[in-house]
Amino acid sequence: MQRWEIDLNASFRSAHAFPTAVGLAASGRVDLAGVLTGRFALDEAPAALRAPGADPRHLKVVVRPRG
Repeated sequence: MQRWEIDLNASFRSAHAFPTAVGLAASGRVDLAGVLTGRFALDEAPAALRAPGADPRHLKVVVRPRG
């Protein structure tokens, strides 16, 4: 991570919220499709990393190992 000057910040303040979030998603009470705003192939990973900063419409993106 130092080589590419990547910072990793962990937060444990909401660790107890994950079971509730998973339950809401599993029950369909929360629509996760609207949160995922971009899908990229593995060879597009650099663009995927830049997408949320470059385009405010991107909230969360996914990089798929196979296009």
